[in-house]
Amino acid sequence: MRKHRKNRDLFELFRILYEQSHTIKERQERAIQYGNRHQVDGEVIAAVTTSSRLPELKNTNSEKGGNDMCEVFESIFNEGKEEGMRKGVQQGKLEGKQEGLLEGRREGLLEGEAKQIIKIYQKYQADPKDILDELVSELKISFEQANQYMETFGVKGYCVLQ
Repeated sequence: MRKHRKNRDLFELFRILYEQSHTIKERQERAIQYGNRHQVDGEVIAAVTTSSRLPELKNTNSEKGGNDMCEVFESIFNEGKEEGMRKGVQQGKLEGKQEGLLEGRREGLLEGEAKQIIKIYQKYQADPKDILDELVSELKISFEQANQYMETFGVKGYCVLQ
């Protein structure tokens, strides 16, 4: 009797996974629900989930004159792989976009602070060397970057690389 139950569970899980009218996610959920409801034996679950052996199983089955079931497993495996890759790409794009926005904000704030320092020092006709020193000291940036800000915001003819 136990062997018949294993066979019934095995073929029922195959049937659930073979139904093309449902998405792969729905098929997976239905198979899990069936397994939980019927306390499916571990050997049956192992037999159904041997996706790593699909090419080998397909070749063996083809030699016997049929390959539909293996094609189903291969199709399910490939759909899952493609879905995982799509989700990974989407998540990567989202994380990249968020990282780019954050970096852009940081650069914008730094540039705004540099502009304010330069304007204030220019208003009081400070020596360009003092402006450069203040930018490096206050913003914790290199002399090259401070020099670039000075050129960008109108301090002409002054270039010190230290």
